[in-house]
Amino acid sequence: LKMTEEKYFDCIVVGAGISGIGAGYHLQKFCPTETFTILENRASLGGTWDFFNYPGLRSDSDMLTFGYSFYHWNRSETLAGKKNILGYLNEVVTKFDLAKRIRFNTNVNSASWNSSEAKWTITTSKGEVYKCKFLFMCGGYYSYDKGYNPDFPGKDKFQGKLLHPQNWDTSVDMKGKKIVVIGSGATAITLIPELVKMGAKHVTMVQRSPTYILDVPGQDWMVALLRLTLPSRVATTVGRWGSICIQVGMYKFCRMFPTFAKWIINFNVKWHLGSNVDMKNFTPKYNPWDQRLCLCPDADFFKAVRSNKADIVTGPIETFNETGLVVGGSHVKIDADVIVTATGMNLQSNFPMSSVKTTVDGKVYNPPDHMLYRTLMLSNIPNFAFSFGYINASWTLKADLISRYVCKLLNHMRSDNIKIITPVVGNDVQKLTALPLSSGYMNRANGNIPCVGDRGPWVARHNFISDRYNMEYSNLEEGLVFSK
Repeated sequence: LKMTEEKYFDCIVVGAGISGIGAGYHLQKFCPTETFTILENRASLGGTWDFFNYPGLRSDSDMLTFGYSFYHWNRSETLAGKKNILGYLNEVVTKFDLAKRIRFNTNVNSASWNSSEAKWTITTSKGEVYKCKFLFMCGGYYSYDKGYNPDFPGKDKFQGKLLHPQNWDTSVDMKGKKIVVIGSGATAITLIPELVKMGAKHVTMVQRSPTYILDVPGQDWMVALLRLTLPSRVATTVGRWGSICIQVGMYKFCRMFPTFAKWIINFNVKWHLGSNVDMKNFTPKYNPWDQRLCLCPDADFFKAVRSNKADIVTGPIETFNETGLVVGGSHVKIDADVIVTATGMNLQSNFPMSSVKTTVDGKVYNPPDHMLYRTLMLSNIPNFAFSFGYINASWTLKADLISRYVCKLLNHMRSDNIKIITPVVGNDVQKLTALPLSSGYMNRANGNIPCVGDRGPWVARHNFISDRYNMEYSNLEEGLVFSK
């Protein structure tokens, strides 16, 4: 494109990660008359899976449901690593000829809506200008700029190597090193067994508070058995729906019977680590699914602890020093060559616009001023949708539903000659907090993101089965204002 040339598409998708690629498939399949392109900031596809490089990076939900509904995951792993996930995404792009739709190294700077034109104007860091009637953001929910890094006392004193998973230095050799991993979330649970495999002398997980950890089989034996008697696609479909029902059922069970769920999880820990294990390191103060559960394939985390190559210390960090850190309360001193601050991520301050400066008829977008519509559109933002997966199940389950719904909207706009679709909140809708879990990054974000409502399409359901029914069969026009 020339610097001053404007390029028009019916729909522009921002982001070529798992959501953007899925959006591209759906638009190509279900909106064949709509022109579209996918703008990707990076030089390659994959989003999160291309961006992160820390050891052991893997999915935190099963691959049968993390894979797309239209192109099933057909490998044997229950949870897959970065290499295989990127391979799968590239397979999808090749099979459905989506590469021609993606414009790499295209950083979107701003997006402005003009009601008189009924169009979005998109500008990039290269000075390119795009226009579209519908904008579809698929850039995820966390900030790529930097992870959450608390200002620990004395951190500057530490003479060793300090790493954060979001900005991992692959040149650091872990062999023979004493390593401290600060944090207890999915990243820490993933990192620790991998660092042990890499030859670390010892790994200590320092956690302010514990998390719930469950092991899952490394290989999906259920689908393997089904494939002995059924065609592969049928077996995978049955297995996928079985996994969906397990996810929904397990979440509901934990919310309805938290004490019993906690007992089951704790019993499982003792089963792997023995009855003498110090359960204060595995018993959070919150109930199961107040925060997301952590999964470890083939009990790799428990095996690392049982091998005495890894251990856990619970308590607040009192201070860093030249050779490591001191844990408050117990005043335990831990020496380290490398300290990894697996302390989480930051949600986008401009969610869900990522770093894109957004205006609507000249008014600057401010997230708390808006309410989520079906967790895919925003009140008073015309011709706009975004992809936001489940926080209590696989991301892709919801991303697929959203892409299909956007296609329904676009086809409805074309068939009825509608120029503008805008979600508008009724006076009877009460505001609620959008994020139901108490994870640190969610607590830090609440108050700076759009809210949800207490009824109708403004409710955030967090349930694939009910969402699938509602998004497929509900009144398409509910809560929306149409302009021709």
